[in-house]
Amino acid sequence: MKVLFVCTGNICRSPMAENIFNNIELREKKGHTAKSAGIYAETLLEMSPNAKLALKKIKERCFHIKPTQFTPAMLGEYDLIVCMTKRHQEQIGSYDNVKTLDELADCGDVLDPYGADLKTYVVVAKQLKSALAKLYEKL
Repeated sequence: MKVLFVCTGNICRSPMAENIFNNIELREKKGHTAKSAGIYAETLLEMSPNAKLALKKIKERCFHIKPTQFTPAMLGEYDLIVCMTKRHQEQIGSYDNVKTLDELADCGDVLDPYGADLKTYVVVAKQLKSALAKLYEKL
């Protein structure tokens, strides 16, 4: 299954989700793949340093990720598009393969840690790790 995680800028939440999910896949080997994108991605930026550090703090490998802009073509490229918030889902539109992480893992909206301290990023990374473990088991 091809999964796409979507947030606003693709520098914090969705790349952390991509990394965590792909790390689970490395351990479980069910044949799933994940990427990430942002509704308003700045493709000249890089993944937030605090997002990378948060992954390290929760013992997850971080693969280098450059932001990717979400495009309508992605709706047909991915089996499942997982939005970090209900607002992201609304911005993409109503499609059968577009869900929120909350719908899939009962975790609430994943709040944006952009600009916050490392402690906040770690809280978000832990929320993602727990929710993605639930999601992965359902796939």
